Amino acid sequence: MQIITRYLFREIIGPFTFGVLIFTVLMLGFALVPLVQQPQLGGSAIFHLIVFSIPDNLALAFPMGILLGTLFALGRLSGHSEIVAMRAGGMTGIRLMFPFVFFGLIASFVSLYLTLQLVPLAHRASSYEWMRARGQVRIDILRQQVLPLEFENNQLKRLIYIDEFNLDQLEIHGALIQEFRAGRLQTTAQADAMIWEKGAWHVQRGIINTYREDGSMVRIVIRDGRTDYQPLLPKPEKLAKTLSAPSDPRDMTWKQYRAMIAQRARRGEDVRALLVDLYTRLAIPFACLALAIVGTPLGVQSHRSGAAISFGLSILVLTLYFFLLSFSQVLGRSGVLTPTIAAWSANIILFAAGTVLFVRRIK
Repeated sequence: MQIITRYLFREIIGPFTFGVLIFTVLMLGFALVPLVQQPQLGGSAIFHLIVFSIPDNLALAFPMGILLGTLFALGRLSGHSEIVAMRAGGMTGIRLMFPFVFFGLIASFVSLYLTLQLVPLAHRASSYEWMRARGQVRIDILRQQVLPLEFENNQLKRLIYIDEFNLDQLEIHGALIQEFRAGRLQTTAQADAMIWEKGAWHVQRGIINTYREDGSMVRIVIRDGRTDYQPLLPKPEKLAKTLSAPSDPRDMTWKQYRAMIAQRARRGEDVRALLVDLYTRLAIPFACLALAIVGTPLGVQSHRSGAAISFGLSILVLTLYFFLLSFSQVLGRSGVLTPTIAAWSANIILFAAGTVLFVRRIK
């Protein structure tokens, strides 16, 4: 039985690799068309953008490759009556199904790693490449960021916006700082320039407004000088790390995205749509396993069909899967389904359909 299992593994590896490559090349081709129409992009930038899109395309191509590989491999084995011989030799349906399902499980974990780790990093590198091509980025300057909001007793304590932070000179230009006490605005600092000196940030040019409990306000205008007011900003190294953290969910790893959702939930925001997207990142890779379960009984039944029929059948099943996924995501974002069910329902339906087909046609 071990020899047959290894033989079945070898049978699926070739079609799976072919399926992943063909789907990846197709998606890269679709991505290339709009890039060459951008006049500001040179050949080097286009090449880099295409390379950075490969992890995302691979993560999507893995489920497609699993289904196509399973249908191709089992279709060929059925066409040569090898499956009939295996069953006559005492191989059970579960034993026949095991190599394909196990291969699908391996592909799921590989796709999961791509989705949770490499895809966000590649997307962030792609965003940086777009900015570099437009001349909007300097390595030593971080721009236009809002620091994570600070809360105390579920009330906003501090809001900080920084327009530009120079890492080399440790200077901040265009900062807005609002400090609250017991939910009441206490201090507002609009700093045109700030400098890190003697272990603290100092305002060089700007306006500081202090609001008293009786409703009056005290204004301090600073021009090329110093003030005793030291805004409670993080140290430069921590500030650089915070400002360089991704703000686009597509640039975030699983851990970063989950932390951002938790922070918004603490502020009382509706995070259902974000949770649906978060759990979908887990669900799509495991479509490899669900599609392997569906593909096994379908592939066994396609012994009279050729490669074109297997390819068409895979497209049909994949279209159905992504339709179910999109539909359930809409229901999840609207609150009809919980985020977890919305993300996993398409996989659950495929798993159930594959199990029914297996019981009726193979077992």
